[in-house]
Amino acid sequence: MINLIKRLLGRKTIDLSFSEAISILDDVPQENRFWCCNGRVLSNLYELEIALIGMSDEVFNHHVTGDNNDFSNWVKDVVGDKVLAKKLGKTDSRAKASKIVTSRIDQIESINLL
Repeated sequence: MINLIKRLLGRKTIDLSFSEAISILDDVPQENRFWCCNGRVLSNLYELEIALIGMSDEVFNHHVTGDNNDFSNWVKDVVGDKVLAKKLGKTDSRAKASKIVTSRIDQIESINLL
């Protein structure tokens, strides 16, 4: 029945418990916050979403190079969302990264509806 409701609502099934979703969206411990090279400090996915929207390409490219993606690493190792981290790790575009984060937040928030 739940799968039918999710399909009717046009939402993809998400394989997270409610508590896992809350944990992913919550603030990380102060000592694990993300420090952007421009001095901005991020504590959760919502702040990452906002930062990516307004971030210069110069700042983005400092954190995302051919060999490394600081955002993906932080999301995987600190935030604890391996699904989002994998998607972020595949992009080298600020605009795409922003859309990926927004989409994932929307997906996680949909857990609260059912």
